[in-house]
Amino acid sequence: MTVREHIAYMLNKRINIDKIITQTEIADYFNISRTAVSNMVSKGTVDMDRIISLCNLLKITPNELLGYDENSNDRELLDILNSDPELKTFVLTRKK
Repeated sequence: MTVREHIAYMLNKRINIDKIITQTEIADYFNISRTAVSNMVSKGTVDMDRIISLCNLLKITPNELLGYDENSNDRELLDILNSDPELKTFVLTRKK
């Protein structure tokens, strides 16, 4: 699977299966047309300057978006942290 194919897969998954966000919400966030988002989803083309913001919207890491291996336990922990802002703040502000 190419990087673009994986990006298209992840966008489809997070929008249509996981229902994390809608194409309209992505379009509004980036101030682009819904057609542009639809093309992004179908072709897997994302401007490099939008990768981090898009990952934040989709609640995934850049590695996941681009198709690089990631530990599923890490994904579960990230999902938990992203679902609870207070817990996320607590964890990120703890000192070792």
